[in-house]
Amino acid sequence: MQGCNQPNSPVETETGLTEGQQIVGMRYVYGAASVGSVLLILLSQSAVGALFIKQLGGTDFQAMLPASLMLLARAVQIPVSMKVAPGRGHRFMLRMWGIAAGLMLLAFALPTIVGGGDGIVELFLILLGLAVVTSSAGGAFWFPMLHDLVPVHRRGRFFGRLRATWTGIGFVVVLGSGFFLGKDPDIWRFQVVFGAAVVLYCMRTYFAARIPTGNSLSGELDYDNWRIYVRSLFRQKPLVVFLAYYGVLGFCMGFLSQPLVLYMKARGFPAKDNVIIFSFTTLGAIVANFFAGSLVDRFGTKRIFLVAHLILCLTCFAVVGIGWGPYEYAMFLLPAAMVVSGGTIAASNVACTAQLLHLIPNRGRAFYFSLATIITFAGVAISPLFVGFILDGVGEGWHMNIRMVKLDIFQVLLFCAGVMTLIAIAMLMLVRNVHPNKEEGNRTMEYVVQRRRGAPPARADWDGEYWKEIPALPVNQFHPNGSDHRPVVAAKLAHSSDALHVFFRVQDRYVRAVAEKLNDMVCRDSCVELFIQPPSREEYINFEINGGGTMLASFVEDPTRPDRHSPMKKCTPLTPDQASLVRIEASLPKIVDPEITEPTEWTVRYGIPMKLFEEFYGPLGTFDGQTWRANLYKCGDKTSHPHWASWSPVGEKLNFHKPACFGSLHFEE
Repeated sequence: MQGCNQPNSPVETETGLTEGQQIVGMRYVYGAASVGSVLLILLSQSAVGALFIKQLGGTDFQAMLPASLMLLARAVQIPVSMKVAPGRGHRFMLRMWGIAAGLMLLAFALPTIVGGGDGIVELFLILLGLAVVTSSAGGAFWFPMLHDLVPVHRRGRFFGRLRATWTGIGFVVVLGSGFFLGKDPDIWRFQVVFGAAVVLYCMRTYFAARIPTGNSLSGELDYDNWRIYVRSLFRQKPLVVFLAYYGVLGFCMGFLSQPLVLYMKARGFPAKDNVIIFSFTTLGAIVANFFAGSLVDRFGTKRIFLVAHLILCLTCFAVVGIGWGPYEYAMFLLPAAMVVSGGTIAASNVACTAQLLHLIPNRGRAFYFSLATIITFAGVAISPLFVGFILDGVGEGWHMNIRMVKLDIFQVLLFCAGVMTLIAIAMLMLVRNVHPNKEEGNRTMEYVVQRRRGAPPARADWDGEYWKEIPALPVNQFHPNGSDHRPVVAAKLAHSSDALHVFFRVQDRYVRAVAEKLNDMVCRDSCVELFIQPPSREEYINFEINGGGTMLASFVEDPTRPDRHSPMKKCTPLTPDQASLVRIEASLPKIVDPEITEPTEWTVRYGIPMKLFEEFYGPLGTFDGQTWRANLYKCGDKTSHPHWASWSPVGEKLNFHKPACFGSLHFEE
């Protein structure tokens, strides 16, 4: 990944937003997220929601439900993303949030309206569940909107600071709520706290309405035939592996969230102390969020996940040990454990957001984000419900003795969570590392592939009707290992929705072409190459064609090798039938030997149908509106004057098989 430079463009052309719109939009996102997250924090990241249910007379399992509902309700985003067109997404989001606010006000006012008695907890949870589902339905379009707003090189820092801002506000609110509730609060005090939070929740629609939307929230339905795209998901191995890993990690995280409220209540902590101590989780998140984004940008996501994994494991064991100490002992150590766990979970969530924004495909972004967030947060939602179910079944007084060591039910559950976290670390070995600072190199070079009707005519001229308005893409980044020969190389790319058309022109000397069969080593001849990769895929296809029209092409899944002359770890050559789909026109004779030493201009033209790509990747749709990654090369390994040139720089080490250094091809609609 070395040698890839940072982008230096004021306009993010593939998002449909200018740099100025992105800056303004990100400011409104800060406002919307900051005021809208207070209610989420009170219900799912503080002790207030669980204690409110217990005050209403609910069971331990019911006390765990509000926080879990906030996460499980994300499942509704899948049908929403399939049934609501992206062009209506912004308006739909605002409308759903307004309805959700009304339902929440009704739910929290319920004890005043109907009084106490049997069934009030169930009725409250039903109303709250409807509100949360409605809110989540609108949230299906939140992350697709942010994808267009936040440039890739700022994602780590932006989401880190965004989370720090809203958790900072949440911490102040939760801390104030703890003092307001007191040691033994009445129901009305909880209602005041939640009423103020709902008012803030309503305010976020004001900010969200002013956020500009880009290409991800434009157009019509992208995933109406959902079966095809669910099957397509499983071909995206890096995304599937990450979702499985983070779902397991989230399940382990959940034991250090809401169940600790019940743990402290069972230890005799009054409501005020319980709320204040648990709020230190949010304090840890504030501290972590200020640094997590920069750490993700600097070190990549995988290192963040590794450190977070180890810390969460040790924290589970530490809380088990705290349970053996006296009340005063726990009063000092539990807040420290809360700070550590809250900060660690927050840092891993920042890394998770950066990971998803990188891995999720461009098409159907709302659908894929909905599915991804459901899977990644399902674990966090399920583990508190699991704890509540166990507590209702065996009771909080259950304990077990292991060699003179007495463990209560909470300690047993936390110890099991720590062991499970330690075992699950093996899954991290399979997760792809995303390094935003290095991934900036992916966008160093950008080219808009213009749309044309149909294929170019046979023997089309460089300046002919079909190609004359298409700008040339220079292949002029020569590697210093080459000779002093510097041919002038340019390419023009166009597409006809279902095919990519490529036209290379080379003003050259020392021209040679001796490879004559498919998949011979054409790179040793005077050769032009295209390496191309669909959105959010690790695999790519390399098309290498010499001046006589002989091609080497392969599907590369793992390009690692000890040196550039050794075979790649996993590479599948195209079959003759597959290669026949690429229609090649070359201006030189098939064999050029001996070498032409005088100045010579030669061209290679070819078309690649989408059908060929889909044989390897599955359904990809049309090229229209997509952004692929690619690099273009010129080489002549065994000519009298060897040379190696690229469109996007490949760094100090001579190796064309470096997808981290590919540029971006934006296909015109």
